[in-house]
Amino acid sequence: MALSTSRKYSILAFADDKQTPGGIIPCLNVYGTDNSVSNGRNVTVWDDELAISQLWKLLSSSTGKYRIMTLATPSIPTNKFVLDYSIATGKVGNCDMWEMNDGNTDADTIVEIGAVQGKPDVYTIKLSAPKSGIYKYLTAEDRANGKNVSWQNVSGAINQQWKFVDRGPAPSDPVPPTGSKTLNLTYKNINQRYSGNIGGVKFNPLGENDPMYKWGCSRCSVACVLSNIAGYEVNPLNIPHNDGFVNFVNITSANIISTPIQYKTSGIISEADCLQKIKSFIDANMPAIIRTKNGSVNHFCVAYGYTNGAATKDDILTYDTIYPKDGNGSELTSKYGESKNLTRVLSLNSMTSFSEVFTYHK
Repeated sequence: MALSTSRKYSILAFADDKQTPGGIIPCLNVYGTDNSVSNGRNVTVWDDELAISQLWKLLSSSTGKYRIMTLATPSIPTNKFVLDYSIATGKVGNCDMWEMNDGNTDADTIVEIGAVQGKPDVYTIKLSAPKSGIYKYLTAEDRANGKNVSWQNVSGAINQQWKFVDRGPAPSDPVPPTGSKTLNLTYKNINQRYSGNIGGVKFNPLGENDPMYKWGCSRCSVACVLSNIAGYEVNPLNIPHNDGFVNFVNITSANIISTPIQYKTSGIISEADCLQKIKSFIDANMPAIIRTKNGSVNHFCVAYGYTNGAATKDDILTYDTIYPKDGNGSELTSKYGESKNLTRVLSLNSMTSFSEVFTYHK
């Protein structure tokens, strides 16, 4: 079988066709339980289960040379992650995953694939550039699930021989998203730590001990969306809550505004999914409330637009419920939260991931 860049493969370890006691051959695997991939993710062997974290595609680099790309799911669909020679402290020579750079020049990811004589579809995988004058070969350190894969000096042993099994046509590269859209929202997200009056009422009467100061991001974000439906500014203090936490489903029957509204939500499983859901809401002319999280801690903001087809967090335009400290006390005196992007929201509020995108509409 001639290898092709248009096919996807399982790459079986210990290519002597001897199976594990359970009857399954171990294969090259991106370690983890969620079929995702990111920089530095370890590479191991695992029982061949045909998971996408165990499927691979060859990318041409130059004559006779390739990169080996995982089909595991990146956070940004257009990113490509390939086998890499790690140079991280304490992990030098380990095999991990790394995003292919735009210049296509990272020598630590370029390999040469050589056929093993007398063994159909069996190959060695050699790092194209030597390390200290010595070529390194992809090596399975053991057969058991989760055992490490690294780059080692040539030995000719069976653990440096890999069998490529054709699993059908490789998927086409995703088309980079394009386009932009901005909703013209009259009312922004109020700063949950604002120290002034709203509607003649002190917004944070207890200062840093006030529930709005601590946990008001959900109430402010809901009020922002409802304000732009009602046509007047809804006071976040009027959003029903229980110890600062809003029961979002019940908002539709809480008689906060006279306009009948519906609750629309979408759970998310990845960053890419989150970006797609935000874009779909905005394309439908609905601002999106985003629930971000860090462990059990939540933070909410409102997305009102996107650029570059909502390809990354940087492309999502947001109204936050926090105004950053600037040495002038603006984190308390600014009535409205910061207007930037989703990357900034995560950074400013120490959030790491997403759990839900939802909104309200007429």
